[in-house]
Amino acid sequence: MEHPFHFNCHRCGNCCRVGHGHVWIDAQDVDAMAEEKQMTSAAFLQRFVYGKDGRLALREEPNGACALLDSDNSCSIYECRPQQCSDFPYWPQLAVTGDALDMASAYCPGIQRFPSVELAQVVLPQVAELVAKYGAHAAVDDDAAQQGERWGTSLEIDLFLSSGVELCNVVWPHSQQLRSDLEEIAASSGYPYSVSPWARLLSDRKSGWHELGGVPKI
Repeated sequence: MEHPFHFNCHRCGNCCRVGHGHVWIDAQDVDAMAEEKQMTSAAFLQRFVYGKDGRLALREEPNGACALLDSDNSCSIYECRPQQCSDFPYWPQLAVTGDALDMASAYCPGIQRFPSVELAQVVLPQVAELVAKYGAHAAVDDDAAQQGERWGTSLEIDLFLSSGVELCNVVWPHSQQLRSDLEEIAASSGYPYSVSPWARLLSDRKSGWHELGGVPKI
């Protein structure tokens, strides 16, 4: 089954902590999970499992995180994690564009969606205009540089990949207005919008465009 996105896990743990649904398990899986936790099956059931609509599901902490998620965003039963978890994000309901995919891509930065070539050729020139508009306010953000972080959006990255045009860190408050303008362009046009650290997002977008046959030129 083809899925309309490129996926590269960021190990952010968002899929395990946002409380967006139930993680179903089968009764025959409990013994292996309990052994992985070095617990009896009865103790594992009491601590980590609850019943819902006649089925078994993994418990969540009050903050919405899976009770089996460790502090370093790793799964404490990774080798025998539920099929539902190992299949993510390649679920049948995410194989088509719709509310489920919109929700998943909103909390998972590893899911990168891409526009049609035609849409990119319409939208990216608009992004180039913003780059020209705000370029006069570009400067190095010392705090961001010291932290080794620089954030970007899918629109900025795609512009850079398609034309080589790059916008450096923009001095506040122009950076706030730039982000707002980019979000407005994405929302009004339907251009897939994502925000991540620049280097990681650049890698993800490069890989995704490569799978699609290359970045459209503008």
